[in-house]
Amino acid sequence: MLFDSLTFLIAFPVFTVVFLNAPAWIQPRLMLLGSLVACATFGWVSLVWLILVTLIGFHFGRSIESAASTQRLWAAILLLLAPLLLLKYTDFVIDAIDSALAYFATPLIRPRFNFSLPVGISFYTFVVLGYVIDVHVSRTRAERSIANFALFTAFYPKLVAGPVERQADFSPQIDTPKRFDYARVTDGMRIIGSGLFKKLVVADRLSVVVNGVYANPDAYGGTALILTSLCYMFQLYYDFCGYSEIAVGSAKVLGYDLIWNFNRPYAARSISDYWRRWHISLTSWFFEYVFAPVSALLRRRRRMAVICGLLATFLVSGLWHGARWTFICYGLVHGIAISIDYLTARPRKRFRRWIPAPLYASLAWAITFAFVACADVLFRSDSIMATRAYLYRAITGLAPDLRFLTQHHFSAASMKALIAGLPIPKMDLVLALGTIVVIELAGYWGRERPFRQILAIQPLWIRWPAYYLVAGAIVYLGSQNAATMFIYMKY
Repeated sequence: MLFDSLTFLIAFPVFTVVFLNAPAWIQPRLMLLGSLVACATFGWVSLVWLILVTLIGFHFGRSIESAASTQRLWAAILLLLAPLLLLKYTDFVIDAIDSALAYFATPLIRPRFNFSLPVGISFYTFVVLGYVIDVHVSRTRAERSIANFALFTAFYPKLVAGPVERQADFSPQIDTPKRFDYARVTDGMRIIGSGLFKKLVVADRLSVVVNGVYANPDAYGGTALILTSLCYMFQLYYDFCGYSEIAVGSAKVLGYDLIWNFNRPYAARSISDYWRRWHISLTSWFFEYVFAPVSALLRRRRRMAVICGLLATFLVSGLWHGARWTFICYGLVHGIAISIDYLTARPRKRFRRWIPAPLYASLAWAITFAFVACADVLFRSDSIMATRAYLYRAITGLAPDLRFLTQHHFSAASMKALIAGLPIPKMDLVLALGTIVVIELAGYWGRERPFRQILAIQPLWIRWPAYYLVAGAIVYLGSQNAATMFIYMKY
């Protein structure tokens, strides 16, 4: 049951009314039942894996707390990661071995399992893994109730693609009675509306351009390829940010608070700043459970310990996204970039004194934005060679396009000619790009206070037309898109 499906849009209000009017003592069990039923809509396999991981986490949490043991911790880690590694990486490892043996002309029987990845397994496995580690280091107490722990693991708004919550933050909310709160419900609905708008009106429309161009990049010039790479940046962002906002808004309506997962990442002025703003819950998870142990293990090496910790963190992050060399390279590229950012902190600080602050900020933003755009090509491409070919064609094709525009004095007709082959009506593209500008400006104005809260205190004649405009765009423009899965549901 996807957030942007008609089933969810009907079932969620009905469940909310029943849930908020149920006796307090039954609400946690009712929420657990609803979450398990929602998970079961993706197939019984997804439900079985969820239950299995939940039982492993609950058992080892109690066991480790009663008798702290490194062996038990490692047993828990292996048992929790085994299903994820088996389902996600078996075929990748077989292909890697086969490619290595091919150099020696050694025949190899190449079975392919093509396991179906249970929905959300990458996310809830990390949620449970973090919980077990926290119990081991006495950062949190083991959950005593199997039902409460199951709800922590299976809570539907965060189940499929996060946010990656911590048990210490979520579990205290479980037994708190939930009742209808007008301010909370309306704020949650505004967040849900924002998420649906970003997904259906922006991300899904940009996907038409991205999918069409990436299917045959050789058919397009430099300008079209660069524009497509920018479209993919914002498709990826608005798709995932949209999902996270729907999750946060749905939880808020039901009386739960989840982590806010994004903070204007494309406004970042360094790659480290970008990762503090992008997928905040998962990034903090990687830094706490990968970077911290690795850098602590090598702490006598000082700066080298930090570099090794950063490279290990982003290598694991790349692998987490999927079993592809492009993801591994994506992680390593970001790891190298953030290591350079760390090593050049002092020289950049001195350099900053010699140029005007606005100029430095603009240069830092432009470099970061361009780097992320290029790295996202690697994330989207099917292979490293395809990435190389795409970037090469985009960069070398830009000069001829600029000469063409100069010869035609940058006329509107010449600009249209350069993007004439893009697989989307021009008005749809203009609409999507214009909407991005509006959303980013709203985010800029809402730096100190969320824009939805600013809108909520406006007069009725301003507030309600804005609501109807957003709702109308979701219904009308969203209905014209082909059904697309949230991108991070694949990981």
